[in-house]
Formats: sequence, structure tokens, C-alpha cells
Amino acid sequence: MLEFVPRPDVRHIALSETWIKEENLKLFPIENYIPYLAAIMGGRKSGGVIYYEKNTLPIKSSEVVSVDGSNGLKLKIQKGGKNKKTENDVITMYLLYRNCTADRHHFIDSLERELQKEIGSQIVILGDININLLDEMESAEYLDMFMSQGCLSLQNFPTRGQNCLDHVITNIKESTNRQ
Repeated sequence: MLEFVPRPDVRHIALSETWIKEENLKLFPIENYIPYLAAIMGGRKSGGVIYYEKNTLPIKSSEVVSVDGSNGLKLKIQKGGKNKKTENDVITMYLLYRNCTADRHHFIDSLERELQKEIGSQIVILGDININLLDEMESAEYLDMFMSQGCLSLQNFPTRGQNCLDHVITNIKESTNRQ
């Protein structure tokens, strides 16, 4: 087995389309990191997401989320260490993998319903979404939905060939002001 040793300053590792099943998670440990998994589902060979968090950072909660056509995790991460206690000090992070054959409109509608639960929260969406942000026709509905939620894409360059399929989207003002 290959050994992965992240740099000491790496606190978050997010992977999508992992193909990892729950019973195999123990085969992929990273020292000093806690794994969170949304395993592949529905009998498919592809899919799944895994998030590794440095064990010094507080995860308030984690859950597998149901967004049509995808595997997903929702994590509530305490900002500023364990001493912060208010909801303003929590980031809601979604890690998603959308199957490229899944209906795009159903996925977007389902994701919008999920995000409605987080109105007023600081959110980050990461993942292999398989919607090309560089194609206006393909991405318009998706990006419009995020804009209506106050979110912007932080990553708008090709990630696979000439396509931007891997996304980082947030409504955190400090992040969006850097663009």
C-alpha cells in the first residue's frame, strides 16, 4: 500500500470519486487525520467521497446527505479552534461527487433544497460535480442557483482537459473578496 504523508500545515483533505466502500475505509488511514466517508451507493462502481480532517480541528457533526445523483457529506466545522461556540463560528462544508450520467436538473434542484436548510450559514461546497463551469449553456442553471444563495465559484479554470468539473463554491465573504 502507498503511504501518503501530507505537509504539516495541511488541515483538510477532500477526495471525490474514491470508489471506497465502508468496509474498506480502514485500508486508507492517514496518520493524525480522522476520515469521514460517504461510500459509493446504488451498486455503482464509481462514486463516493472521503474527507480527512486533522485530528486537532473540531468537527461538530458529520452526516451523509441525500442529493439526487450524487454521494455527499455534510460537515459542520468549528472555526477558530475548540473554544469558539457560536453558530457564526461554524462552517458547513459539503463534499460531493455527482455521477456524470445523473440528471443535472434533478441534482441542482435537490442540492438547492439541501442548501435551503443552511440559510444564514457560512457554506463551502467542494467536489467533482461533472458540470463544466466553462460552458455557459451547461452551467447557467447551476451557477444561477448558487448566486441566488449568495455563493460564488472560487475555482474557474480547467481541471480536466478543457473542462472545469471540480468545484469550490462558497458564500464566505473573506474567500470571495480575494478574486
